[in-house]
Amino acid sequence: KYAFALSHKPDILVLDEPTANLDVDGIKMVKDIMAEHRNNGILIVATNDLSDVDQYDSRVDLNAN
Repeated sequence: KYAFALSHKPDILVLDEPTANLDVDGIKMVKDIMAEHRNNGILIVATNDLSDVDQYDSRVDLNAN
């Protein structure tokens, strides 16, 4: 799914739970892809994994707390 999403070099990359169900190597690969895209375009990520939140420039919290 990542290869297909990146094949046309999008300006905006939207990912939903990008590291879910991946092993350690897969998570590293996806985080590397995400970091590269942040430098070259716009990256939008929907995640419940709070350990990923620190690496983003902006955050929108949709919790109803």
